[in-house]
Amino acid sequence: TDAKAFVVTVRGTVTRLAFDISGWSGGSASQFAKAVLVAYNYGTISKCSVIGGIMTAMNIYAGGLVASNQSIGTIKDCFTTCKVTVKYPDSSYIGGLVGINDGTIINCYAKGDVSGAGNNNIGGLVGSNSLHGKISNCYATGGVSGADYVGGLVGETNATEDAHDEKITNCHATGAVS
Repeated sequence: TDAKAFVVTVRGTVTRLAFDISGWSGGSASQFAKAVLVAYNYGTISKCSVIGGIMTAMNIYAGGLVASNQSIGTIKDCFTTCKVTVKYPDSSYIGGLVGINDGTIINCYAKGDVSGAGNNNIGGLVGSNSLHGKISNCYATGGVSGADYVGGLVGETNATEDAHDEKITNCHATGAVS
């Protein structure tokens, strides 16, 4: 796999990891998934954080904490304050915390700016919330910029026909969107 992160794949539990990347202004490029902590999450990540610095990527999935949270993945009580920047055109799924979410995110926040000039599906917390993705009690405060499907909290969410399917609950964003 062409993924870059501290841990490429989680299938168990990761708890209480903290990364201070202050003074870091980039990182190496990969073609597919990039995050500071985990590229692909199939398990549970709790009480983890990434503080300061800039995470630069040239990827399909990019997130400050996790690139891709899979349908059985859970992220809870985590936060990031790093900036996430994607410089490669035609990239998608870029988020301050998670690039693409198909699992569950609970009690998390992202405070860094997220940018992807010419890119799609960019959010302050999550770039894209997929069909099974659920987000609750979360917020984002950084500015967000990109081309299409750009949001302060989530760039894109896939709705279902079930009116009772609450995909995003008790969340908010305060950063500027452009």
